[in-house]
Amino acid sequence: MQEIYQYENRLIKELEKYYPEVVSRLNYPGDAESIKKIEEEIGEELPESFKKLYQEFNGEDKNLYVGVILGFSLMSAVSILEELHLLKEYNVNTVMKSKSEDAISEEEIGKRIIIPFAFDASRCYIALDLTPGQKGKKGQVITLDFDYHSSFLLADSLEEFYDFIIKMMEEKKCQVEIGEEDEEYFEFESGHFFNNLEELLADINKKEEEEIL
Repeated sequence: MQEIYQYENRLIKELEKYYPEVVSRLNYPGDAESIKKIEEEIGEELPESFKKLYQEFNGEDKNLYVGVILGFSLMSAVSILEELHLLKEYNVNTVMKSKSEDAISEEEIGKRIIIPFAFDASRCYIALDLTPGQKGKKGQVITLDFDYHSSFLLADSLEEFYDFIIKMMEEKKCQVEIGEEDEEYFEFESGHFFNNLEELLADINKKEEEEIL
């Protein structure tokens, strides 16, 4: 009898409410050796929440078209390491225009420590930012859009990014849809998380402010 995999990740537990098959799309166990190599590559320790995620899940099946992170695929630790090399090699002079009031540095990509961990199989990423702007926080979660050279702040930490994803699902900004082959996937009204992202974030921030009041 196959052993049932036990996990603790809060995000995945919450996503199961909307998508019961989410765990079946993820690879496990984690890749501790590759995580160590990532830390060696960047010259510092990764946030504990990030390491805990990868201790449980080493990305998702790369053959699946639309991923579990707001439609982006969770990258394996090996893929992250490869992408870090590409960012340094090919994007040394690339500058991302910050869309979040100095929270994100506009220094050249090759001079920053950015850990892409989710991608859309194109030129868009969700990443950890370990070299934030003047008003940012180390370990914040940002977007990287190499088509439009723009970058938005999504959350101050990975754990807060979990809250952001859950809120997206609760408010039906992102929903599980059924594909042509009866495969479930995450979809936005705009078709892609980065489409109309500025308006989407403004709407979420406004609702959060209203809840505080």
